[in-house]
Amino acid sequence: MRVALITDEGPEGRGGVASWVRAVARGLVDAGHDVVLLDRRGGPPIPGVQRVAIGGPSFGRWGGVWVLRLLPMLARVDRVVAATWPLATELVRAGLDVSVVGHGSDLTRPTRDPRGRRRVFHQATRWFTVSRYLADRVPRAAVVLPAPIDAGSGPSSGADGVWGFFGRAVPQKGGDTFVRWVAQAKVRGLLVGDGPALPSWRALAEALGADVVFTGWRAPDDVQRLLAGCALVALPSRAHPDGSGAEGLGLVALEAAAVGVPAVVADVGGLPEAAGPAGLVLRPGDHAVDAIRAWWTPERGEAARAELRRRHGVARTVSVLLGA
Repeated sequence: MRVALITDEGPEGRGGVASWVRAVARGLVDAGHDVVLLDRRGGPPIPGVQRVAIGGPSFGRWGGVWVLRLLPMLARVDRVVAATWPLATELVRAGLDVSVVGHGSDLTRPTRDPRGRRRVFHQATRWFTVSRYLADRVPRAAVVLPAPIDAGSGPSSGADGVWGFFGRAVPQKGGDTFVRWVAQAKVRGLLVGDGPALPSWRALAEALGADVVFTGWRAPDDVQRLLAGCALVALPSRAHPDGSGAEGLGLVALEAAAVGVPAVVADVGGLPEAAGPAGLVLRPGDHAVDAIRAWWTPERGEAARAELRRRHGVARTVSVLLGA
């Protein structure tokens, strides 16, 4: 099958969509499919993948229109997979076989283009999401995809000291909450990621005397290595005051499970699904540090990895994505 994978964030990006695109592109190639990757900026070659840049002025608002410039190419593929709906707003009118994958903020935040979103909801050939939480926000049948993450084979982390946070430094990710947990628990913290909130999080750590190492952004291979050195990974995300913008899944919780590290998450959006039965879900009113102390054991990491192996994996993602 010849598959066109379209994204507004290429595999070199720093978010969950970029990680998803990178894994799925490789998985499609490994499964023997011809893959064309169309992304906003283009980039270095990916083995087995034809890569094409899409772009133009005001891409955030008009990305779906700029994709139309590549319509002759897309007409020659068997299936178009749009990673998030905005790039499919015009393609669904062209009679192509378009699958749309909802990842998070594309569905949980208000949009500047409600007509375009309604069009994609109703005219796309099929809809997928990365969590049941998101599927419930699509006004038609949507299939929940397994995560394209394979379980590793190394020993689970037995570390009893390092708590990790991996994510973009924006208020909704809850890095300030993480810093407070580290200070209260008197453990070592590792905060990986960059963004506009990073200076305030650094200042908070200094004010509280929290032992947090801030690494800034790291490449995916470094992230996996750093994850493997943690006792747990924390996702204390929050929604906006109006309830919008909740995490669609929290892919880093599953990336941590792959290397035998369990997750502690807030009861927000799809985070409990990502943490799974081996993780800890903190609800409003919980005393977080006490709950974490009571919950954590060295066996939690292997339980998280076993659950990942049972439910997820790149081959499963590709099979469901193309088999629906």
